[in-house]
Amino acid sequence: MRSAGSDNWTRASDRLSRLAGSQQRLEKGRSHVAAMIGGLLETCLYTADLGRARGFYCRLLDIDPVVDEERICVFRLPDASALILFRQGGTLEPVKLPGGVIPPHDGRGPIHFALAIADDAVDWWRQRLRDLEIGVESEVAWSPERGESLYFIDPDGHVGELATRRIWRNFQG
Repeated sequence: MRSAGSDNWTRASDRLSRLAGSQQRLEKGRSHVAAMIGGLLETCLYTADLGRARGFYCRLLDIDPVVDEERICVFRLPDASALILFRQGGTLEPVKLPGGVIPPHDGRGPIHFALAIADDAVDWWRQRLRDLEIGVESEVAWSPERGESLYFIDPDGHVGELATRRIWRNFQG
């Protein structure tokens, strides 16, 4: 049977080990806070014409929205993140829900966002954009180690990027 003193020592030792690990991450330029983030969950675009934007992204992504209402349209992406379209001006009032309140928000002007694609899918996406008559605004070959990006402009002037996941891998600046 363990004594209370032994349990306290074990907890203190565990805490020191965690703190030492946090200190090592901080020394390497990594934040222990950033390590607590699981990824980007939502990307939001604000659109003057929600129906037009919905149609554009339904065609581009070949999926139907999981939420489709007057002020919001949500596409669930394969990595469990979401592309959310909001009607411009449609989110200027707080939204009261049973569990709390969503604060007002809005956006104007062209926004940049990127969708991750597989390394071997760049040519496929280039052809898909061509087939859908969506112009490729620009192409960037970052480096052999970092991959490529294809850029397009959506009907609201937002800059979409189809990027291989490697573009930020091991990025040092």
